[in-house]
Amino acid sequence: GRWAPPLCLWGLGNPGALIQCNHPIAIVGSRGCDDYGHEIARRLAYESSLRGHTVISGGAMGIDAAAHWGSLESREVCESQSTPSGSTIAVFAGGLNNIGPSSNANLFKKIITNGGACISELCPNTTPIARRFLIRNRIIAALASKVIVAQARIRSGALNTACWATNLNRELYAIP
Repeated sequence: GRWAPPLCLWGLGNPGALIQCNHPIAIVGSRGCDDYGHEIARRLAYESSLRGHTVISGGAMGIDAAAHWGSLESREVCESQSTPSGSTIAVFAGGLNNIGPSSNANLFKKIITNGGACISELCPNTTPIARRFLIRNRIIAALASKVIVAQARIRSGALNTACWATNLNRELYAIP
């Protein structure tokens, strides 16, 4: 593609989350999802994490948040039963001093404190601007072995991630 791999990744949380799973799964979709899309993304992430898969998404409202929360719920269940589970990784379009949306601050805190990671290829104080979200999507696709589009509009970042997945020879799925 026309974009080079990142020179480095900045991270908060558990660096081991990036390598603990041989087949991580990215779950992406619309910020403005409906209840069906939200539940499908949450449930898919929950079941994937129960089976040890790392769940990767972009930390946004809607599908991304549902996927991260599903993975975290699975982790809580597995910890109570003393069984292993997958973690979750949020990939940001700005530096880690500017992660957002702020309405998901509790989600990001839980990701960090529960064995997951928040990462970015950008220096900590970099502001997230529109074009950086599309560039960030290549990292989501690159980290995953499979990319699942839970729900998306015709023109969306989720479909941009699907294009990156195709370019990187990742398995690509869409929820009907």
